[in-house]
Amino acid sequence: MIIEILKPYGEWKQGDTPDLTRALAAQLVAEGIGRIHEDQTRRDYVPKPKDDAEPQQITVNNYYVTPDEVENPKKKFFNFKNKS
Repeated sequence: MIIEILKPYGEWKQGDTPDLTRALAAQLVAEGIGRIHEDQTRRDYVPKPKDDAEPQQITVNNYYVTPDEVENPKKKFFNFKNKS
């Protein structure tokens, strides 16, 4: 949780905005040393740059050709009943 330091405390001076655990932040706010900062965005988060380029069209050919169909392209159906 990010708080804004109002009074010097430890290594922090007035105006610092450390990212603390909720327990320590609650303790410092209760003692009047700090207040909860409006911006709670994580400090280790770096947003990805926005890409203004047009999206690329992707064509998906979603079919499977067996090796038998490659060798004999006209043979499409199998007759299982008359097999001896």
